[in-house]
Amino acid sequence: EINLIMPSAWRKYIPDFPNGKGVKRQEQKNFSVQYFTNNYGHEPKSDDEADATLIGEAVIRMYKEKDT
Repeated sequence: EINLIMPSAWRKYIPDFPNGKGVKRQEQKNFSVQYFTNNYGHEPKSDDEADATLIGEAVIRMYKEKDT
């Protein structure tokens, strides 16, 4: 099974994630790195690692929401 999730969709499941019209990509990348550092206890190797981890977290939150 393959499921695709658009960035605007997964970002809604991360608390306070800056999203929407007028938000710059760099601001989102910076938020991902900061969120990762604050919640996982170390800095990510890259902003891509932070994004990938947050995508995983968002998907878990999405499925938990569907189960309730």
